[in-house]
Amino acid sequence: MIAFVIIIALYHTVETALAHATGRYHTMTQLDTSHLDSTVSVTVRPSVNVVALLGRLPLNRELHLPNDTLVLDSGASHHMVKDASLFDAWHTRSHIAVDGAGGSLMAQGTGSITIRTSKQRTIKLCNVYYVPDLPANLISVMQLRRERVYTHFGKTIELRSQGQLIGVASLIANQLSTLDATPIRSTVAVSSGQLQGQTWTYSAAECKAFSCDTCKAAKATRTPFPTSDSRASQPLELVHSDVLTLPEPATDGERYVVTFIDDFSRKTWVSALRNKSQVFDTFQRWHAMIERSTGLKLRTQLTIPYTPEQNGRAERTNRTIVEGTIALLQHSGLPMTLWREALRYVVDTKNLSPHSAIDHKIPDTIWYGKPPSTANLRAFGCRAWHTTPRHKRAKLDPKAKPFIFVGIENKTKAWTLYDPETTSFFQSRDVRFDENVFPARDAPTGQPKPRATSTAGDWTFVDAAHGSRTVPHRASDDATIEMSDDGFDTPSDMSMAQFSLSPPASDVTDDSADPIDFLSCPSRAAAFAATTADSPVVELEGPTEDPQNWSQAVKSGKEEIWRQAAADEFHSLTTEYKCFTPVDSSSLPPGAKVLGSRFIFRTKRDQLGKITSHKGRLVAQGFSQRPGIDYDETFAPVAKFTSIRALIALAAAKKLHVHQADVDKAYLHGELKEDLYMRVPQGVDMPGKVLKLHRSIYGLKQAGRVWNEHIDLTLKSLHYRATAKDHCVYVQRDGDHYHYIALYVDDLLMVSPSEDEIERILNGLEQKYGIKRLGPAQYILGIQIKRQADKSIILSQEAYITSILRRFGMSDSSPASTPMAPNRQLEHSLAETSKTARTRYMQAIGCLLYAATGTRPDISYAVGYLARFSASPTPEHWTAIKTVFRYLRGTARLGLHYSSEQGKFSGFNGYSDADWGTCTTSSRSTMGYSFHLAGSVISWSSKVQNRVADTTTDAEYLALSHASKEAGHLQELLMELGIDTRAPIQLYGDNQGAIALAKNPTLHHRSRHIRIREHFVRDQVRLGTIQVNYVDTKTMVADIFTKALGPLVFKVHRDNLGLRG
Repeated sequence: MIAFVIIIALYHTVETALAHATGRYHTMTQLDTSHLDSTVSVTVRPSVNVVALLGRLPLNRELHLPNDTLVLDSGASHHMVKDASLFDAWHTRSHIAVDGAGGSLMAQGTGSITIRTSKQRTIKLCNVYYVPDLPANLISVMQLRRERVYTHFGKTIELRSQGQLIGVASLIANQLSTLDATPIRSTVAVSSGQLQGQTWTYSAAECKAFSCDTCKAAKATRTPFPTSDSRASQPLELVHSDVLTLPEPATDGERYVVTFIDDFSRKTWVSALRNKSQVFDTFQRWHAMIERSTGLKLRTQLTIPYTPEQNGRAERTNRTIVEGTIALLQHSGLPMTLWREALRYVVDTKNLSPHSAIDHKIPDTIWYGKPPSTANLRAFGCRAWHTTPRHKRAKLDPKAKPFIFVGIENKTKAWTLYDPETTSFFQSRDVRFDENVFPARDAPTGQPKPRATSTAGDWTFVDAAHGSRTVPHRASDDATIEMSDDGFDTPSDMSMAQFSLSPPASDVTDDSADPIDFLSCPSRAAAFAATTADSPVVELEGPTEDPQNWSQAVKSGKEEIWRQAAADEFHSLTTEYKCFTPVDSSSLPPGAKVLGSRFIFRTKRDQLGKITSHKGRLVAQGFSQRPGIDYDETFAPVAKFTSIRALIALAAAKKLHVHQADVDKAYLHGELKEDLYMRVPQGVDMPGKVLKLHRSIYGLKQAGRVWNEHIDLTLKSLHYRATAKDHCVYVQRDGDHYHYIALYVDDLLMVSPSEDEIERILNGLEQKYGIKRLGPAQYILGIQIKRQADKSIILSQEAYITSILRRFGMSDSSPASTPMAPNRQLEHSLAETSKTARTRYMQAIGCLLYAATGTRPDISYAVGYLARFSASPTPEHWTAIKTVFRYLRGTARLGLHYSSEQGKFSGFNGYSDADWGTCTTSSRSTMGYSFHLAGSVISWSSKVQNRVADTTTDAEYLALSHASKEAGHLQELLMELGIDTRAPIQLYGDNQGAIALAKNPTLHHRSRHIRIREHFVRDQVRLGTIQVNYVDTKTMVADIFTKALGPLVFKVHRDNLGLRG
């Protein structure tokens, strides 16, 4: 009898480990080996992008197979044949070493063969290895699977593709499986050292002796590094590290993974990063954790530049990570954005698996000194029924809900579950599993399935600046991996059962004992190894995404690509846009200043991270321009958010068409008034020349203003005029109809009752500019525009909010019911805060402010309040910021809903409120207002008053004056847009004293201290522009802008603002 010992790629290791942990096994053949004469261990060292193989092919000298017999082998990673006459095409002819227990074999190349199955189906097998001394021809089940031919083991062995039976295999003597197929032989073959089937013939000796200087220059290769058999003698004596780039962001925006591998135990720590700039900070945290836990010191040893082969074990680990991650995602059907969770589970499983390089011991056993437990392992991506806690469900609610299992959380000893509806994660111990059901993969026909179709070829180690390249290298082994979302965690000291896998049908170990590493470009940051000794701080450099200047571009390994990108840009600016003309530098007028110039390079990628193009942009170095000489004015207006919301409200109420377009290379259309000169950029050969600028190229201080003047003239030529209240909102009256255009730099929002008018505008613009027609507006300035079936419109920032939650690591946070707890008081800190903490805090405030001023008025007070502590934020302040993020986490879908019901467009009204003396530092009051149109808010404010108010009435009166100024602005804007707002604006307040002051001009002791400009509301009441009315505090909508409210009151006011899900 013959036995197969299968050592397969990582994804098979993971599947097998899961099978052992849950009592499930794939069908494998177990045979008696007692009578075997010998067993030959075959190791193939393939070329680029070939998974390594260690198959033990039994040799029974009494078994004789014909040369064209094809043995179906589940242990081989690639097809291998011993008969050269089977090949119909050759791909490579280089010799590849094959080590056997009884000697050394040699694969003499790769090619393709064609077979015809007993089902009369023709199959072409590619990347087949020619190994003349192999005992039998091997057809790899694994490679068939990669080629989408699947093998089903049962009573019979079937080969299926796209659901159709295309071939079968038979069991012969000793239970060997042979494919019922016949090779189709070709006339081109290798025989006796000659290549036949051609009109010429050279002997192998003549080919080997042939010498060509051109070939030497073009095909020179580096001397391969010798196989590394060294191994550390104790933990942390030698540590390897490397950075892996993934093509698609994870759910929290991570694109990179950094690995640290202990050479002695093969234990690996991994952390996912958003930016490569985080590599050094991550190393410092790992360094500190290791020193605390072990007491050992690390000394840095850098590898030689441009020799990544010295870091082969780390590089090989990266490939192992990718392949295992892809396997889990493909098997589970989950989207690629969950690669972080899949990677972590690959790590957890592989750390529990025997490793060939450490005598089949388990890395975690060596590292922690005791056997680990596999009791918590489950099938990745299977259905998981989570028991809902009693306090979170009603009596008649189901007690459990289905989710998807995506990992184990060592800290809490719980399982990690994924909710595909909310795309959120949570941990639970109250879970029951259905490991035969994979919800993402088994979605009903007709429903879209999550995308998880990448291959190992797609997910390679990509140096973003230079693309991907692989270099064969001989290292001795693989490594194991561990990762935590929070950095590097040591599992708690839990009770661990004795680790013991049931006797497998065939021995299973790491994916390969083949010493092959697949390495990315040698120009990446220097990898390092750490040894136990004192040393100064380590400095790690991460490569930038794109070259930052010409010098870096020509040294990047893509010199010709970047040169062509720069040439295309320079040619376009010269011939298409006529931005400049070359002049002799000697002819410059006296006092003329020549500005610098440079090329900026960018690699364009698609949504999967694959490179689509390389772009170069020529910019002027405008920082050296002199005011009053090289430029005068720089201000360039843009449409205000309030104006855009007002137009959207009009479009909803009047059921108008809303379309969008943008102008390509907008700035290049503006003509300069000043005489400006610019140096010829580096990379362009024009000796003795400078460039006289005619157009406002990017980088000039006045470029924005010049462009605005140009587009203004163009729109006026199309019979549109700018409104006085917003110079970037244009209107045209056509009888009883009004047409509108909102301009934001080069984005145009067109609102009109007639699609013909929109087409006329676009045609007119295309006479002067390159226009991108974007059709019905869907997304502008980070705001999503959703047209409903009833013609109402919702403005939301769901995508933007999701992105900032990922950026700040809050995507998985538990939702909060309000953005700030009621009555919460924070204090200013006198302690100095680190620059990093201040920067991160201010970045968070800036991101939240954009949402608060766009479509989320409900967070305005909280964000404004927290912004007061930006100078010296403390952990308490950051906790409050996280509460706002948690609130957004649960309400990301909320948006401003503008109704199409005519009854809600009879006019607009406003609310004004103040909270007296709430600022603990200055004793000033907080005031706010909101103005509503078409059922939702179009303008709002939350701010601290600029002086101390001595009474509540005083504070409320100041708030009314503040609100009345905005009311006047909106009234005039709407009048220009053709909306009759001559009736008094209804402004509501909840303080009778302030209302009385607004209506009565009598001077008395309660008002004599009020400044003249603060009586603005009284003047507007006298003119009849505004009518101030009283409203009960319970229905005062503006209360949400003055203080933190409880959940019930907050929700009432939020709904009254027009925010809907």
